[in-house]
Amino acid sequence: MAVLCAVMAAVVLFSALSPAVYAQTDEERIKELQRQADELQKKIDAANEQLKKIAGDKAQEQKYINELNAQIEALQKQINAYNSSIDIIDSQIKSLDNQIIETKSKISKKEAEKQKLEEEVAALEGEIDDTYLKLKERLRAIYMNGTTSDWEILLSGKDLSMYFLRTELTEGIAKHDNQLIAGLKERISALQSKKEQIKKEIDEINEEQQKLKQQQDTLDEKKDALNTQKKKVSSSKSTINTKLEESTKLLRTLNKESETYKKLVKKYEQDKAEFEAEINRILNNESSSGSGSIVGGGKMIWPVPYSNCYITSPYGYRNDPFTGKWTGHGGVDISIRGGAYGKNIVAVLDGTVVIATYHYSYGNYLAIDHGNGLVTIYAHCSKLLVGKGDRVKQGQVIALIGSTGSSTGPHLHFEVRVNNVRQDPMKGYISLP
Repeated sequence: MAVLCAVMAAVVLFSALSPAVYAQTDEERIKELQRQADELQKKIDAANEQLKKIAGDKAQEQKYINELNAQIEALQKQINAYNSSIDIIDSQIKSLDNQIIETKSKISKKEAEKQKLEEEVAALEGEIDDTYLKLKERLRAIYMNGTTSDWEILLSGKDLSMYFLRTELTEGIAKHDNQLIAGLKERISALQSKKEQIKKEIDEINEEQQKLKQQQDTLDEKKDALNTQKKKVSSSKSTINTKLEESTKLLRTLNKESETYKKLVKKYEQDKAEFEAEINRILNNESSSGSGSIVGGGKMIWPVPYSNCYITSPYGYRNDPFTGKWTGHGGVDISIRGGAYGKNIVAVLDGTVVIATYHYSYGNYLAIDHGNGLVTIYAHCSKLLVGKGDRVKQGQVIALIGSTGSSTGPHLHFEVRVNNVRQDPMKGYISLP
């Protein structure tokens, strides 16, 4: 049987890293993780060569199964390395998305400022045109009436009051003309200043647009890298499932009294315990604690939203489907008449996703913290539709039923935990529809 060595592989993977790794840049960490994944691939390839040499040799059954298990463990570590890279890249993508939003906001503000300045320029140009028109009219009037000089009026012997009136009017008109000219100069100066501001805004807009293009190009590269890593994870998962099936078939052919069988069962149980310890560690660090009562009252809904469901394996003790040993089963296995594969799985309550990953024991699985120490787990999914940190609502589709990991067929393994202690889901939590 495949060695179900839980997420301990991830612990081994990261404990193997020197403290210096944590001081590295994201890109350096990604390169280091890829290097580790490549090294693991060499071990996987070497194990494959060994398997080819001893395939079908009954005398080397133990060695064959050990090589299969070694491959599975290496593949799990490889998945952990890829997932760590995915977490880093995903974080970078979120950061870039925020930068792009910020840059677009800056561009939008600059565009609004530029438009406002352009409107002010148009208004100033209109005022300047009006002032020019007034000055033209004054010059024309001065030209048309400029043939009679002040001396002519004075020497004509006419009333001196006419002379003084003419002088006062001339001075008043001159003062008005000077005001027009001074105002024109001010408007021209303001116009030049506004145009310089517009040029500055245009330069800043162009700079922000160039920055935006660079950010979007980088974002596209990151998304390509993310998709590449996800494809690698998918490939490794597929290989693990194939190896698990082969290992399970071999285990069932062994004599249950043989030393080979006993060693494998012991290792299998040890790995189950390590996997459980790793889940406990994660939940102790990242989930709530409390009485286990549902926050805000209410009740859980059935996690598989179909009326033709049935329970394939209840909570409690049972014969292990892989080893045949009498052992505890910490949840309920739910299937659907007529076919369960790909059917929806929903959140039984509102909550926050605290685990969303893959392990060759539970396959694709996730855990949701509902507050007050209440956590639910959904395992063996064909696909997860939410990620760690996501807030989910009761009834929201969070995954699809599958048969990933150590599974005998398409079903949902559903658990309820209170302060990390498994509870029977059918006693006060959920009931068949």
